[in-house]
Amino acid sequence: MSNAIITVNGDDLNIEIPEPVGELYIDQSQVEKVAEYQKNYFKGDANSGFQAYLNSMAKVQKASADTLNNYDTLMENARSSAINQIKTIANAATVNKRNVNVEFSEG
Repeated sequence: MSNAIITVNGDDLNIEIPEPVGELYIDQSQVEKVAEYQKNYFKGDANSGFQAYLNSMAKVQKASADTLNNYDTLMENARSSAINQIKTIANAATVNKRNVNVEFSEG
C-alpha cells in the first residue's frame, strides 16, 4: 500500500496500485533433502560447495519467479486478490461511505 496513489474525487476514492510480482520465498528451516548425487570427481572444499549451493538457490529462485510471473491464471488470481484486499482495507478505513475504485498503474 506504500506504493499506492490515492486520489479523492467527490464520493469516489481512487486507488492505483502496482502490478503484483511473483516472488519465491524458501524457508531454509523447511528444506528437506530428498535425494543426493555425489560427484566422484569433485575435489573442492567446503567453501566451493557452499558457493555452489548458493548459486543453485539463486538459479531456483530466478527460474521460479520467471515461471510465476508467466503463469497467467496465477497472476490473474493475484490481481483479483490484490484488488479485493485493497478495497476491503479502504472500506474499513473510510469514515464516510465512498465508492472505492482500485486499478493497477500502467508501466
